[in-house]
Amino acid sequence: MIPAMLFLFKFIAFFYIREPKGTLPAGFYTDNSWLDIEDNCLAEIDNNTLRVAKFDKKKVDKVQALYQSNTAFSEIVSAVKAEETLIPLTKVTLLESKHYKDEISLEWLDGETEHDIRVQFLSVAAKEHAMARISNLLPGALVHRITPKTRVQSALAGAIGVIIGTLVIAAAILYQFSGKNLDIVLFALGGLIIYFALPSMIARLIDPTVVTSWSTETAS
Repeated sequence: MIPAMLFLFKFIAFFYIREPKGTLPAGFYTDNSWLDIEDNCLAEIDNNTLRVAKFDKKKVDKVQALYQSNTAFSEIVSAVKAEETLIPLTKVTLLESKHYKDEISLEWLDGETEHDIRVQFLSVAAKEHAMARISNLLPGALVHRITPKTRVQSALAGAIGVIIGTLVIAAAILYQFSGKNLDIVLFALGGLIIYFALPSMIARLIDPTVVTSWSTETAS
């Protein structure tokens, strides 16, 4: 039964939910910097510091033009008035990545204060390229783990969304028989929830989540 279900999921995924792994996008990375024009994020390793700039989506063309003309990171930040975060890699307590996502999560300490940030990249390949360089600068005391999740664990969030969407549609059917006018709204809402949750659920059943992390023993 389970193999048959997995075959069906793979068949659906082939046509509807193939997740592009992406390639290293020419013109949007160097050996130590990465530009994401989809999420408006520019990152660069400067010695032992990861500099991350979030800029207004209206400035994408300007940032791209400056980046591809080899303009210095600080000059780009100044030119578009980007919001910059400096992450001392020697003080990082957690670096985490899920294999199918084009982002990483970082936590670090500034004195007694803990900070966190998500850094986004243009593709999964660009993220992996950055992680290889960032991880080399992390404190040696951090523990490197590769944690494969089970299919059930990986698909749980999507499955909950599908269940909620189904319950909303069931409520719409009840409203339809009761003569109230909420049925169309609920049908649309339930369908929308399932539309977004089902592909995620199937994708993670086919390709379960693998979490790569560097962390302290106490980091979550």
